[in-house]
Amino acid sequence: MKKWLIAALVVSIGSTLCATSVHGRTWHVNAAGTGDAHSIAAALDSCSAGDSVLVAAGNYQIDSHLLIDGRVTLVSEAGAEATVLGRASAPVLIMIGNDSVLEGFTLESIFISEGASFGRGGRISNNILRGTGDPYEYGMIFWLYEGMTISGNCIYSYGSGIALQESSGFIFIHNTITACGTGLSLDGTYPWNTIRNNLVVGNNYGVNLSGGVVGEVSCNNVFGNSIANYLQGTDPTGTNGNISVDPQFCAVDPPGSGNFFLQSDSPCVPGNHPDGAPCGLIGAYPVGCEGVSIERTSWGAIKSIYR
Repeated sequence: MKKWLIAALVVSIGSTLCATSVHGRTWHVNAAGTGDAHSIAAALDSCSAGDSVLVAAGNYQIDSHLLIDGRVTLVSEAGAEATVLGRASAPVLIMIGNDSVLEGFTLESIFISEGASFGRGGRISNNILRGTGDPYEYGMIFWLYEGMTISGNCIYSYGSGIALQESSGFIFIHNTITACGTGLSLDGTYPWNTIRNNLVVGNNYGVNLSGGVVGEVSCNNVFGNSIANYLQGTDPTGTNGNISVDPQFCAVDPPGSGNFFLQSDSPCVPGNHPDGAPCGLIGAYPVGCEGVSIERTSWGAIKSIYR
């Protein structure tokens, strides 16, 4: 009886400790520097596993690389459009890995990479990555990493939107990538990566499948990429809900205006798929306007503004 009670007590205490460590502490940061830490970098440096850094709306100049690692979450309080991280001068890298999260920021000429090779897990979601059009800039690049979810991001005006090298278990879902040299590149990657419900439009190259075997490729709209929609690999257009049609943005010049919302009659809107496939939303943005009749220009003409 005593042994049973002791065992139950140990389990109870262990469960309590685990529950406490999972939730962790929340570090509040604001643009005035009067939060729990004076900067985002200082808050991340103070984090333990399971902690979160909650960033208030505002514009922040980042002058050093940021490391989000070991089950740490960096998240905005008011969403990407209200929370802008810009680099002060030299290139800035956000390194993320090992079940950490980056969510809800606009990143101006800041790129994202793995915190350490051979890391695994994590999520990058609901961010806006805005480059300068520099052909050597990356929005995101990962090498020898496993199991990251990249969802709901809008990435534009980079040399390469997302590049993956010798990595596996990634899930790319509901991203919009445009006005880049290459939208999404899987170069020398291992199988079991998922590419689903992404809108890749108006780049030089759309999707590079030179890594060979990929897992699921479904319900993507890869359209109007000036050199090729798909580079190497097999073009999946016409199968598994993959299409190549004008997404019908609300704006004539989405990269210039930052407006990537869809018209109500867009083929990327749930229920409007031209093949009748039950794909749901394709891309990062939902309907933002009614169907409109406007004079359109080519993607090549739009991209020339940013080259």
